Amino acid sequence: MSAIRIAIIESPSPIDLFDRRSEAKALEANCNLIGHQAISFFGKSHLNFQSVVKYLASSDSIHVSQGPSLPLFLHISSHGNSECVAFGGDVVNWDELARDLTPLLKILIVLGS
Repeated sequence: MSAIRIAIIESPSPIDLFDRRSEAKALEANCNLIGHQAISFFGKSHLNFQSVVKYLASSDSIHVSQGPSLPLFLHISSHGNSECVAFGGDVVNWDELARDLTPLLKILIVLGS
């Protein structure tokens, strides 16, 4: 099995956290246990989500050349429906989410070529 990199962005509601409903740390631990590289972040707001994406996109070819070239997967865990997703109290429609992911998609395209 080939290893992959997984970035987990979870946005539980405060009530989820009080009730101990959170999956990021368990998912991260399981991924690492089976040989993948996983990291997790909280997306507490739309702005925070955008900040995490920008941070992930800060990886450049210098960083990648220092280690193995592994595919990157993004796992987003948040509340939502067919119209939108929520980060904290912020509602983000699917078009906005796609725009928010642009910095990360651009770096993946550059690194993949």
